[in-house]
Amino acid sequence: MSKKPNHEVQPTDAVTREAQELRRQAEELRVVSAQWSGLLPHPHDLEAYDRIVPGVGREIIDWIVGQTTHREGLETKVTDSNIKLAARGQIIANVIVLAALGVCLASVLTSYAEAGLGTAFASIAAMAGVFIDTDRKRASELNRKTDRIRGRPSGESQK
Repeated sequence: MSKKPNHEVQPTDAVTREAQELRRQAEELRVVSAQWSGLLPHPHDLEAYDRIVPGVGREIIDWIVGQTTHREGLETKVTDSNIKLAARGQIIANVIVLAALGVCLASVLTSYAEAGLGTAFASIAAMAGVFIDTDRKRASELNRKTDRIRGRPSGESQK
C-alpha cells in the first residue's frame, strides 16, 4: 500500500503568531456607547468648551437657566389665563341657566306648564352636554400629551 501524499500546508511560525495576535485583538475588542440626556451639556463637554473659550461654560449654564425661567413664566401665564377663561365660562353658563330657569318658572306660573318644563329639560340637557363634551376633550388632550411625553404616536394610549 502506498501512502497518500500530504498536500496540507503547514503554517509557519510567523503565520501562527499573526493568527494568535488577531485572536487576542478580537478578544479585546469592546464597543463603548454613552448617552447623555438633560437640559445641560455633559460636564465633560462643558469643560471642553471652557478650555476652548474660558467662561463659556458658565454662559451656557446661565443661558439655559434663563430659558427655563422664561418658559416657566410663559406656562404660568397660559395656566392663569386658562383658569380665568374657565371661570368666565362657568359664570356665563350659570347666568344662561338661571335665565332659562326663570323663563321656565314664569311659564309654569302663567299656566304654560308644558312649555316651561320643556324649556327646563332642554336647558339642563344642553348644559349637561356642554360639560360632558368639555370633559371628553380634556381627557383626549391629556392622553395626547401623555403619549407625546412617553414617545408614542398619538392615539396609541394604553386603555
